[in-house]
Amino acid sequence: MALALLFYRPEDLGLARFFTAGHPDEALLRAVHGALDGAGPLRPKELRERLDVRPRTLTNAINILDEAGAVRSTRKGFVTTIMSPDAAVTAAVQAVDLRERVDLSRVEMMRGYSETRSCRRVFLLSYFGEQLAGPCGNCDRSPCFSRNSVTARCR
Repeated sequence: MALALLFYRPEDLGLARFFTAGHPDEALLRAVHGALDGAGPLRPKELRERLDVRPRTLTNAINILDEAGAVRSTRKGFVTTIMSPDAAVTAAVQAVDLRERVDLSRVEMMRGYSETRSCRRVFLLSYFGEQLAGPCGNCDRSPCFSRNSVTARCR
């Protein structure tokens, strides 16, 4: 038998929301795309030297542009796709916005799971589009919770 414990503090949601928020630097995205455009494949080191940016900053920008379909990786380095610089930046910003909305919806789903007053199994299964005929009788929420059954399992 497995026992799972949920440690939840509502004030921690602000921290989760902070980490999901990340607006890309459009000027940097444009600079990365511009440096790659027509230059042939460039390795990250060459690109960092051309743009004078930190490795992590460049990696984030490349990942965003890659997610948007504006650049791709080859054996010899990164190259641009057929997107124009403006279209690349727009697509990259939209990709980040979409990812942020998905991440925030996940945080909200975890909040809902943590704060539900009904059966947690019913809540979780409904998230995945499934149904449970009634409360599971095993979770810590009323009407499932039975102090005696939890105490007996924890001994």
